[in-house]
Amino acid sequence: MGKIEIIKNFSQSNVCNVEIEYKDLPVLSFAPSPKGGPECLWFYFKVKVLNIKKIKIVLKHSYNMLGGGMPENLRPVIKFKNSEWIRLPQPEIINFDDGRKSVIWTLDIKNDLFEVALCYPYGKNELEKLLKDTNGYWKKDVIGVSQEEREIIRLSNICNDRSKRGVYLISRQHSGETPGSWVLDGFLRYLAEINYKDLVVWTVPLSNIDGVENGFYGKDNFPYDLNRAWGLPPMRHETLVIQRDIIRWSERCIQFLAIDFHAPGACEKDGAYFYISKITEDRKIHEIEKKIAKNISKKVGDYMSKDYVRSINYKSRCETPHFTDFIRKNLKIPSITLETPYSICNNILMKENDYRKIGKRIAIYLIEENEK
Repeated sequence: MGKIEIIKNFSQSNVCNVEIEYKDLPVLSFAPSPKGGPECLWFYFKVKVLNIKKIKIVLKHSYNMLGGGMPENLRPVIKFKNSEWIRLPQPEIINFDDGRKSVIWTLDIKNDLFEVALCYPYGKNELEKLLKDTNGYWKKDVIGVSQEEREIIRLSNICNDRSKRGVYLISRQHSGETPGSWVLDGFLRYLAEINYKDLVVWTVPLSNIDGVENGFYGKDNFPYDLNRAWGLPPMRHETLVIQRDIIRWSERCIQFLAIDFHAPGACEKDGAYFYISKITEDRKIHEIEKKIAKNISKKVGDYMSKDYVRSINYKSRCETPHFTDFIRKNLKIPSITLETPYSICNNILMKENDYRKIGKRIAIYLIEENEK
């Protein structure tokens, strides 16, 4: 008889409500854990098997995931031992009489260990690989600690040059939104590849490091979502740490732009898009942000949504300032948010290098703009 074992005691892991049934075709059912948030989304777990050649993986409660209303668009990733991450195919959807749904993938088992995640994981190991691959172009500094006393890392290419324009970048305020990390990864790799030194770039790539390590989705978690804590005074220690780093950056360059890298609802597939300020907030900054978003979208091309510029119009649980609000109010410069889907951009099934291409093309735009 075969055996299935779930492994979840590792960095970034998230899984709950696990059921294992040994039928003619073994069935592993699971759900993503909200881990303190009102909604769930991120999942990541490992499976060890013995004497099993085929298995059904069943995602339960997809309708409770943020943006989970069209589960046919979900394409999680899988990695067998000693292999690369690949996308799962379009799932089978089972509709129950009461309106609930189950999302099913039937897998051929290649070896005795595999991993499943909503999207390509990105954590401290991937960040260290970036640093190794870029051969010292990025300087790594610790700017503070998190609530759980983990180091908050900031990378920079230039510490201080007041004659040059500067860009401040942040990702993973919502810790499960790994597409944002892969886009940022592509941006940072390209600058290192061409050894570009005419733009002062500072970035906090794993801002919600506790959420990343603990496998949280991280949106609207009690008591404050990191991206809803940007008032003065700030409502989270991590936000305080990054605010003070932003002020240091602003004093060491010509402030130009800030970008926050995110991911949207689970099933969105119409491409990446920007959130910019509302015209009623500051017309001048709004128009600049609109122009920047338009020009970047042209450069990014087929990965972008036709509706590539948006302003937030949904009801927030916390009517408190975001990262972009803090930048606009205190530095008086444009600040935009990029949302990049978890699985599909238009008809493109996203791989790690597709996300990196988006980041690279954003970097190319900023370099061209900087050299005008």
